[in-house]
Amino acid sequence: TNAQKKAALTRAADFYFSRWRRNFDERGLPVYAALGDHDIGDNPWAGGSDPRATDFKRNNVDTFKDAFYRNVMAEAGLTNRPDGPAHGTAYATYLTPEVLLVTVDVFEKTDTDVITRLDPQQMTWLRHVLARANRRGTDWIMVQGHVPVITPVRHYGSSAMSYTGGTRSAFWKTLAANKVDVYLNGEVHDVSV
Repeated sequence: TNAQKKAALTRAADFYFSRWRRNFDERGLPVYAALGDHDIGDNPWAGGSDPRATDFKRNNVDTFKDAFYRNVMAEAGLTNRPDGPAHGTAYATYLTPEVLLVTVDVFEKTDTDVITRLDPQQMTWLRHVLARANRRGTDWIMVQGHVPVITPVRHYGSSAMSYTGGTRSAFWKTLAANKVDVYLNGEVHDVSV
């Protein structure tokens, strides 16, 4: 049943993520993780060869995100977070007084799919965080999110998702307007400079 699948998902995530987190905690290493597509069931979230599986993943994105937050981020003490669907998966923190790290959740659930875009509440929060950092005179502003914005990108064994709208997106224009020094991404399983 759907309830059984959801319970199994929660049990598996709690086991896996807690073990993963413990590996860092035991060594005294702080974790500043960004949510990826595998953390929310992996793409696709619509259509595909088994529509029941994609429907389950899409309909339970909030369950996946909650498991990630509870097990990976909740104890990190990161309090600068947006309201809305990315509350547990996006955050901003100063690593030093001169270095700001902003982590965004690039996965927005719609009625029919999951798209690579910041939800409106997170976008508003990001603009405020970056503006405050610039008013403060922060030397280095880093933003990380799972998918690349500038394409094409080399990729290996990856579906090669990228941010919707690329460099024309409001997200990229916000980073540029606020003098972000570097945007770090994953997804493509390869290194591009």
